[in-house]
Formats: sequence, structure tokens, C-alpha cells
Amino acid sequence: MANQPVWTVIAGANMETNVPVYGFPLQLGTAHYINNLIIDEVGGVASNLAVGLQALGQSTQVVSVVGQDFMGTEVLWRLTEYGILTSYIRTDWERSPRTVILVAPSGERQLLCDFGEASTYRYPEAALREALASAGRWVYTSTHDWVRYSARVAHEMGKYVVIDVHDVLDVDDYHRDFYQAADLIFVSLARLRPSLAEYARHLADGFGVKTVVGMDGARGAWLADAGTGRVQHFPGERIPHVVDTVGAGDALAAGFCAALSSGYSLEECLQIGQRVAAHKIQHRGTLAFPQPADVGLSVPKA
Repeated sequence: MANQPVWTVIAGANMETNVPVYGFPLQLGTAHYINNLIIDEVGGVASNLAVGLQALGQSTQVVSVVGQDFMGTEVLWRLTEYGILTSYIRTDWERSPRTVILVAPSGERQLLCDFGEASTYRYPEAALREALASAGRWVYTSTHDWVRYSARVAHEMGKYVVIDVHDVLDVDDYHRDFYQAADLIFVSLARLRPSLAEYARHLADGFGVKTVVGMDGARGAWLADAGTGRVQHFPGERIPHVVDTVGAGDALAAGFCAALSSGYSLEECLQIGQRVAAHKIQHRGTLAFPQPADVGLSVPKA
């Protein structure tokens, strides 16, 4: 296929409203006056990953669902403007999901998420298989119930499956379907109870997961070989002034994944991902991505 996308991103796409506040806890009174600082942009994990991958030289398609309202139309239009393939974003819901993000000057944030009809929906498996058959081998999938089977289907079709389980406490039953099909797992270390080495070993022994990337904010990131138990630490870049940390994890994942499908080693992938995240947190909004050359990414390397 001449225009075959390299990556398929299976996750939620919505509209996000980014609102600056003076700090937390909120003490705004009845009104909070800010001029030209409220940002509306396409958001959600699908948008963050897809826009990042596209900006970093990787053709991407999104598998998702939006509503039949103006926000759904806006999501489709804006993603298409970025060059992302949207043929498999369905308009099966009446209303689109949306998120309001409150951001303090320190970069601290609070998210108000309305996922709408997602909890009772299942993306049609025939459409998912069609999307995967039309694309390359690289798949990133969320862990929403509406695509619970997506990782298994992608794995069965011979894809390389990347999953972000976010801030889990330990290996848990909710994510079992995803663990069983994953080649690489992203996990936040914010609440993880076992060490990353122990967590990675459990995933390797129980589910055959090969690689785990632990994200730890300003403290950097960790790369764990789930088979050997080897764990490497990559310190975070020093940023003199953090503007907005919303989407930093997705930015790191986008940089990592773009490097992965371009032939870089896992160590190089994580370093490139950290540079992309460092760029993002110096800008407001979730869709601030650098040029590939600015983060040491030559597309493709091999």
C-alpha cells in the first residue's frame, strides 16, 4: 500500500480546554480574569500520540470514536490538518468526550474528564481488523474497556504492541488482557509498589512482556529488560522554567515510539523520548512537538 501508515494509535480522541489558574487549591472568588490564555485544542491520548508521531516523521492512523456534535467534527478536522489518517475514527456517539485542564504557574495541573459514552461502548472488531490490516506493524493502544480486545487482536496479527498502563500499583487483573499481548509497556512510577525490576520480571514471567519503560517525571526514566532484569536509569533534562506538564508522558512515548519504528536502539529511543518531553513542558498545551532533527532523530535511521 503506497500510503500505508507506519503506526496505528488506538485510544481516545477529544477536545481539551487548557485553563491557567493562579495555583492550587483554587481561590478564584466568583471570577478569574485572564486574557487570551484559554486554549482549546484536540486532545486525548490518541491525538497526543498521533500528532507527536506525525510531527516526528511517522505516518499515523487513529482508531477511535467521537460524537456527532461540533466537537467531533473539530477533532476530525484538526487531526486531518496534521496529516493523520482518520478513516477509522467513528462517529457512533451523540456527544464527544472532553477534558478541562487547570494549570498552575508551577506546571502543576488538575484534569476534569468527561468520557461520555465510552464506558458502555465497544469498537467494532471487524473495523479494527481492517484498520490494522491496512497499516504497518507498529501499534500503540490505550487500556480503555471499549478497545479491551485491541491488544490481543493486534498481537494475533503479528503487530508490535506498545501499551501505557499509566499509574498502576502492581500487576493487576484489569490490565491482564493487555499484558498478555504487549511487547513493550510504559508505566508511571508514581504509585508503583514493587521496584521496576520486580514489576518487569513479573510481566516477563507471567505474560512474556519483553521491555518496560518506567516514567518518573523530573527524576527521569528507567528502561527495564523484562527478561534479564537489567534496569538502566536515564536522568531527566534540567529545564529552568517548566510551563505546562500536561501531556509530558505522551510526548515521551511519542518520541520513544517514533525512534523505535525508525530503527534506533531502546536506549536511544528513551533518550529521544526524553528530549521530546523536555521540549513539550516548555510550552503550553499538549501538542508542542519539536522537529525530528532537534531531538537527534533521523528518519529513518536504518
